[in-house]
Amino acid sequence: MSDLKLNVESAHPDYTPNTVDYDIAKTLFSAMMNDYSFTISQGADDSAFLMWTDGINEWLEHFVCVSHAIARLAHLQHCAESAWKQSFASTPLTFAQKFEFLMQDKWV
Repeated sequence: MSDLKLNVESAHPDYTPNTVDYDIAKTLFSAMMNDYSFTISQGADDSAFLMWTDGINEWLEHFVCVSHAIARLAHLQHCAESAWKQSFASTPLTFAQKFEFLMQDKWV
């Protein structure tokens, strides 16, 4: 996949990987949903990649762990269900910060 001309948008606090890191990541699953498709992969350090496309553009996002990538995928599905008119403004970093807050036991 190194032929992808993507910038990696990372929500990882310690580093931003490159497409070589994505190339060697283990693909966990991928699918096509309506007009977009995605792949979730796990890096050697257990971080996660979410590569997705709306059929026109491609994005590669990097997260601390797989659960963040899966949650981001649910967020993107919500956006797709509203024809990309709702909730699309958050970056991967903003999403990850809000997701971490949500997952804390404080709200239970």
